[in-house]
Amino acid sequence: EGTIKSADDITVGKFMDVVNLNFKDTELLNKKNGDVCPDGTAGKVQLLVNGQENVELTNHVIVDGQEYEIRFG
Repeated sequence: EGTIKSADDITVGKFMDVVNLNFKDTELLNKKNGDVCPDGTAGKVQLLVNGQENVELTNHVIVDGQEYEIRFG
């Protein structure tokens, strides 16, 4: 809510900061790119927008009506 002065104000990264959850291009909560997953593979932070991987990660501007999934795997 409020006045948006710049697209930088409504990125996924800014939203995660506001809700106090660690999300960076290479980190999600307590996991970092390269940390080992339960299946033994190296994990990677991913942002999916409407089911498609989005490489903008923290810089992706939130758009009304889009679905977002942030995952590590």
